[in-house]
Amino acid sequence: MQVGRALWILLLIAVFGFGCASHSRLKPPRVASQIPLDYPLSAQLNRLEGEVGLTVFVRPDGKPEEVTLSRSSGHEVLDEAALRFVKKLDFTPGTLDEVPVGAWTRLVLRYKLSEQAFERERWLADIFELQKQIDAERDPDLRETLLRRLYTHYVGCVTYVDSNDDPAINDLIRSAVGKAREEHWRPFWNQYASPFVLFDDFLANYADSEIASQARQDLARYLLDMETKIRMKSLKSRRVAQSSGGLVELLEERLQALQQELRGEVQPLPAAPQ
Repeated sequence: MQVGRALWILLLIAVFGFGCASHSRLKPPRVASQIPLDYPLSAQLNRLEGEVGLTVFVRPDGKPEEVTLSRSSGHEVLDEAALRFVKKLDFTPGTLDEVPVGAWTRLVLRYKLSEQAFERERWLADIFELQKQIDAERDPDLRETLLRRLYTHYVGCVTYVDSNDDPAINDLIRSAVGKAREEHWRPFWNQYASPFVLFDDFLANYADSEIASQARQDLARYLLDMETKIRMKSLKSRRVAQSSGGLVELLEERLQALQQELRGEVQPLPAAPQ
């Protein structure tokens, strides 16, 4: 998955032409563009989702002349992104008796992380390319932009696993992270889907990033979730309980180190060799 690439315009939930002509004579405008929906990185990193309703006046040449917000998503960053996005679209204009006319239409754009397509091979290829670009980039601002893209890709994988909890995804995750993190979390690979390792690997390699604090918070949350999951399963099965002690110990050790990092008491993990 490439964030910002996978979401497409939601098909019109409601399309209306406004005017005094009869419905049979008036055909409303329709979206003609086939371009990806702009899902702001900041919104993805903060897990913001929602639907934005928009009313659009389309000129006879198919260009949007006026775009207004008819229903807010509840998040200003998504509302503003939707307004900007629709202004870039091309439309098939509305017609009256087959003659193009200016007309109104309504759109609903849906921003939902779990609906982003997740193509495993493409996702991994994007990860490798971003890691390569980050290593080669010397401009701090451009490097930070690349780091944000990489982290958003990681978030995309984690979001996918939230609704597709299958340990088979670990083969993909192992390929994306460095050898040190792969070896450290080896006991998890055959038992639990472990996308949190992506956050841990990001911190190991890019602790100087402006979003390292976000990564620490995300990692802490997913480590706690994993520990709770293992403990709950252990209560139901003696076999699971006997085999899970080492896993819980690994989680608690990393949580303790992470808490110290969050307090600024120690330096983050050194960069892991690739």
